[in-house]
Order: sequence, then structure tokens, then C-alpha cells
Amino acid sequence: QFECEPGAELKDVRVESDFQPITRHPSPEVFDDKYQFRFPLEGGPYLCTQGCGGGFTHFYAETYHAVDFAVPVGTPVLAVCPGKVLEVKDGCEVSGISCRNLYSWNSITVQLPTGETVEYV
Repeated sequence: QFECEPGAELKDVRVESDFQPITRHPSPEVFDDKYQFRFPLEGGPYLCTQGCGGGFTHFYAETYHAVDFAVPVGTPVLAVCPGKVLEVKDGCEVSGISCRNLYSWNSITVQLPTGETVEYV
């Protein structure tokens, strides 16, 4: 159900979304296979709740390339490829959607053979 202010017209309603169209890479022939990784979740399908550059929390440089999925508690999270664990953070107990919770999460940071790091949050 949708309600407007009295006297408002549909043209006056502003709707925002961080959905972005998926577009083909302009030069797929230059794609480097070293960046082709496996999906880090078993089972599925899973709902993507926020993608790269998402307007909720993925607009910071540190989180811009993050992708969030809604999964049941206990779903195994798998490394996208072999790597070296650099850090494990497991002392956070916050929950819910709040600015106070930004950067207050449990995570595992893995360095990939390509040199990049992946953070599982």
C-alpha cells in the first residue's frame, strides 16, 4: 500500500533505489582470468541485499566493492580461492542497521595469491 500527502499527485512522489542495470563489460576480451573467483556461499539462491556502490553503506571507498547477501544463520562461507588469513575479528556482538554499527563487525581478512585482500564480514 502506498499513501501520499493530501493533494499530492503521483508525479510529485520521488522514489530512490540503488538498483543499477547490469551492463556488459565494454572489452570482455581483456578480462584477466586471475580475477575469476568462485562464489563464496554454498547452496542458494540468495538475495543480494546491496551491491557494489550501494547507497546504504557501500559508498565509502573501503566498502564500495562490497556485496551483501541475505543468508540463513549457519550458512557456510567459503574462501573464493586459496589464500593466507591475515586477520580474524570475532569479538563484535552488535546487530541491527545503525550508523553506530559501521565497522563494528566480525570478519576474516584473506590475502589472495594475486596480492589483493578479501574481507568476509
